[in-house]
Amino acid sequence: MSPADDTDSLVNLPKTERGERTIARIIESAEQLFYAKGYHETSIKDITSKAGVGLGTFYLYFKDKKSLYVHLLTTYNHQIRKEISVKIHEKGEVTRREAERIGILTFLEIVRAKPHYYNIIWESLYIDKQLFIDYYSTFGKYYNRQLREAQAKGEIKPWNPEIMAFMLMGISNFVGLRYALFDSMSDLDRVADEVIRILDQGIFMDPKEPEDSADSEVSEVSEVSGASEAPKTSAEPEVSGASEAPKASAEPEASAEPEASAE
Repeated sequence: MSPADDTDSLVNLPKTERGERTIARIIESAEQLFYAKGYHETSIKDITSKAGVGLGTFYLYFKDKKSLYVHLLTTYNHQIRKEISVKIHEKGEVTRREAERIGILTFLEIVRAKPHYYNIIWESLYIDKQLFIDYYSTFGKYYNRQLREAQAKGEIKPWNPEIMAFMLMGISNFVGLRYALFDSMSDLDRVADEVIRILDQGIFMDPKEPEDSADSEVSEVSEVSGASEAPKTSAEPEVSGASEAPKASAEPEASAEPEASAE
């Protein structure tokens, strides 16, 4: 089982409300520091100091820094898929085309609100490449299944569903970078509409089709983007701030004996 499919083995869940508040502070502090400094530049002591807890308290809930990091990846994976699923089901019976538009728009909205997702997820390439593979393979597995179901209903063409799944994931990721992360002014509804229009109509011209038929629609594309803004950075940004490139330099962790009791 990949880390993205497993949650319970990554964390010792607290048994009290106080414990839930404590672990939430630890997770939020780690998230902010991983985003601001990178995984390797963040120590467990940094996390506990920011969270206002002792080193022993950290080890009550997590085996080590990596288990906390994997817990974050797993949480992101589940949250994104769940939020997209909820938005689709809110619309009732929808076609695969409608589901794709809802999924793209929801993803764009998520990463605009939480740009740190990109940093923390993609830094896994420098931490443990298998984590990166597992993260996107899990997404691909669920996507593949949905596309097969749509093929069985005759809603999409019988292309290789795995290739389609990763192609569509790539579109969402990089359109998200351009219009949700690099630019906070774009109309995300119109971006999602344009993506679906391109998927509907394709990108290649029919040699028999007059060029004017495509040129007439180009003007609408240029209106999708608003004024592009450069990401802003600070010494220690909150997780809702702008993105900076992950850092890959290694730094050994300190360890400590667990405190006497869990909360």
